[in-house]
Amino acid sequence: MEPKRKIKAKEIVNDIRQGMSDSQLMEKHSLSSKGLQSVFGKLVEAQAITPQDLFNRTPGVSDDTADVTSLRLVPRDFVEVPLPICDADDPKNIGTITNVTEKGLGIRGIRVETGETKTLVFFSDRLFPVGPFALQAQCRWVKNGNGAGQIDSGFEITGISETGSQQLKKIVEWVALRD
Repeated sequence: MEPKRKIKAKEIVNDIRQGMSDSQLMEKHSLSSKGLQSVFGKLVEAQAITPQDLFNRTPGVSDDTADVTSLRLVPRDFVEVPLPICDADDPKNIGTITNVTEKGLGIRGIRVETGETKTLVFFSDRLFPVGPFALQAQCRWVKNGNGAGQIDSGFEITGISETGSQQLKKIVEWVALRD
């Protein structure tokens, strides 16, 4: 197995900002399309570039380019304390928020199917100083059984009131401060 090649982040960031195509980057830095995609992800994670830097680029004419569509536009914050949330139509369908952004939620425990839209209600508990609020969200993915029989799901927020949005921002800020 060959040792991993070191790529100078500053050099590839400059190349990206100078408008080099994917194929030019891959040739210059001896990368496969998968390797270039990995480099893009690491640069975004390190905040050396933004996802917008990548999306605004013009891909090369080659079909062998890096897929940047899976990069997150909004970083998610993982929740270490259980924040309760339930399905408004079935209050016994309760879960906890596992990660949060102002655009979406990761939830463990709520029964849902991919593509389903739910009204979710966050209800305050004694550990968390945010009042109850509701939001509409569409389920984007579901993973059944994480070893303990739990259901993990990801939701994109599709509707939220101004008050709910303010409450959600408080949650995002609170979680980000705890990291």
